[in-house]
Amino acid sequence: MSRKSIVAAAILGPLCLLALPGAAPAAQDLVTLTSSFFPDRPWGPISAADGALAGAGRATDPGSSWSLNPATMAKAGMWRVRATALAVDPQRNDLRASTLDYSDTSPFVSLGETGIHATRGQLQFALYLAQDSYQQSKEQYIKDEPGFGPLSFETQTETHRARYGLSAGATRGAWSGGLAIEGNHVSERFEFQPSQDAQNLGAVPGKANLKGNAVGGAAGVSWQASPLVLVGADAHFAGTPRLKDESGNDVGSDEIPASFDLGATVGKETGGHLLVGASHQGARDVELGDSLGRGTDHDPARWNFAAGYHYKPAEAKWDFRAGFGWSPFPGEGAPRYSRMGAGLGYDFDGVLVHLAYSRDARHSSDDTNTSRNWFTLGFDLKL
Repeated sequence: MSRKSIVAAAILGPLCLLALPGAAPAAQDLVTLTSSFFPDRPWGPISAADGALAGAGRATDPGSSWSLNPATMAKAGMWRVRATALAVDPQRNDLRASTLDYSDTSPFVSLGETGIHATRGQLQFALYLAQDSYQQSKEQYIKDEPGFGPLSFETQTETHRARYGLSAGATRGAWSGGLAIEGNHVSERFEFQPSQDAQNLGAVPGKANLKGNAVGGAAGVSWQASPLVLVGADAHFAGTPRLKDESGNDVGSDEIPASFDLGATVGKETGGHLLVGASHQGARDVELGDSLGRGTDHDPARWNFAAGYHYKPAEAKWDFRAGFGWSPFPGEGAPRYSRMGAGLGYDFDGVLVHLAYSRDARHSSDDTNTSRNWFTLGFDLKL
């Protein structure tokens, strides 16, 4: 191995794996170069109630999401409008701990779930936009390499996945069911810019700006098993979007994993409620088609588990939610996730306002830790 290759490998470490002279280049994607959060975490709040419950009860609680289980809104019985805003503060503990100097542009504001729910006869409809994941960052950091001094790097990342759809549901006795047709939009923008000194030692800039769309759908059911127990389940699926660059060229793909949710709510209409949930998310393979041709990124299938508590007094207009969630190591070197949340709601005579704080943490098998803080504000307007 040449001295230049040895120096470059020592400097870049996890950012870039350089091959031996004459050998084929290692299949490392641009995501590895940027040390980004991608593929995004398996859970993110899309409403304030969902953030407070940390993923629990999503298949049974319409306050958590209109779009996850098309059956949950079938009993609502009124017209409503929903809007949700998210403020996210990523905590790059890994880069802060491993660099001489670190700065970023966080936090940022994002959209959660927005939509309108309508009734017509025995049918219930919802038209919605739900942003399942959004992450952006601009990071600058300096690494000290013995014998060469400080070297600076800059990374910019933006990963985005959203669903827009129309769902319809109905109730018959103790059962409710619903179907939805959805459009899915994904976009990935990454840029890795090492300083000129780092480039002289072998670091190579890279970037990608890609977008894609696919059609999908969802089906859901809920069952009032007893006066105290409501059980629900839903499934989502979609095609694999082909990623196109800024010139319209087909350069890669971004798989949207199939998912399945199962949940239960135990409690009466008012008072204390226990919510539990389990979900399975399929594997995700992403080919970014970046300028350096670094192959495919793989996120294995995983399970997520959550439990929460919801208290709604019989006479007062406020309510309280809190939850905890956990996703174990799925193997293949993928990280473990944990999350918690708490939130309050208040009914201002027809305007339901919810505010929640939640935090998710990512722990990799190599003991690398990062986290994010979420502040979620949303309202449901009864029409």
